Amino acid sequence: MSNCINSGINKVYILTQFNSASLNRHLARAYNFGNGVNFGDGFVEVLAATQRPGEMGKNWFQGTADAVRQFAWLFEVLT
Repeated sequence: MSNCINSGINKVYILTQFNSASLNRHLARAYNFGNGVNFGDGFVEVLAATQRPGEMGKNWFQGTADAVRQFAWLFEVLT
């Protein structure tokens, strides 16, 4: 996050793995808009691990590349 902020990247998605409550709590406390961190028109948004529908719903993300692939539609909306 520090690298993003210092590089002027102000639209940040964070993909988390299963059971990431402590990371979510840290992000909410450290990078909210009321603490002096200025994102301008940007944001920090957590994209939680999801299960797939149907028979594949027994599986969570199968790694970083799979998580990015499942959320690719969201990244395309921003471009």
